[in-house]
Amino acid sequence: MKLIETPLLLGEKKRHFGKVLKFEKTLVTTVQLQKGEGMEEHSSKKDVMIVVRQGIVSFEHDGERVNAAPDNVLYIEPEQLHSVHAEEDSEFLLIQTGR
Repeated sequence: MKLIETPLLLGEKKRHFGKVLKFEKTLVTTVQLQKGEGMEEHSSKKDVMIVVRQGIVSFEHDGERVNAAPDNVLYIEPEQLHSVHAEEDSEFLLIQTGR
């Protein structure tokens, strides 16, 4: 068992990406974005799960936009192009896992 700290750094930075944990084919990253910040369209070769811990983050794919919040989990298939936008100050876990 291992407890890992993931401090919020949004007061210091507009965007923060931090490696939380890596094991076998899985990488867990914390992503912190101030309101209005985001990421241009991109994709991953791995399966991706997004677990929002704070705020609301919108993800857009192929003209469809979904808002992810602390009460749900977003799954993104490998190679699925998507963009990210923080609707408010937000922090989420990005979990990438290989098949």
